[in-house]
Amino acid sequence: MRIGLVVNPDAGLGGRLGFKGSDGRAAEARAAGAEDRAGPRMKQALEALSVLLEGSLNRNETEILLLGWDGRMGSSWVPPSTTRMKFESIGTTPKATSDEDTLALVKDLVNAKVEAIVYAGGDGTTRDIVKALEHLGDDAQEIPLVGVPGGVKMHSGCFA
Repeated sequence: MRIGLVVNPDAGLGGRLGFKGSDGRAAEARAAGAEDRAGPRMKQALEALSVLLEGSLNRNETEILLLGWDGRMGSSWVPPSTTRMKFESIGTTPKATSDEDTLALVKDLVNAKVEAIVYAGGDGTTRDIVKALEHLGDDAQEIPLVGVPGGVKMHSGCFA
């Protein structure tokens, strides 16, 4: 199964600082000592998935190929490859990221023919991904989304 991976490296940074979201305030949050939140949560989710894939409950012997960008929007949070889960790079995360990078990554994932997208972020990340899929047409809008909560204000249905 081909699964697209999206991590918003700035999601959730402002939570402990009392910000109501981190959009446009990532540098300020990091300067105040905020640590990555979405990335570590994605890594934790992927580690749990890896254990399930390697275990006896994986009766169909499902294998997952994670596709994403190298760096903080993807590979930095992927656990070491196993016999059933591997990562393939389809690009590189820019040094500074924005919502435009999320849109570009989603486009790359759709072009790589992923069967689902797993993402870590918040409500803003959810909106960005849905916006990208809407612009990419009807087929793209059929791709299932699974959200790993990593933001400040978690209201989107993807996290239910």
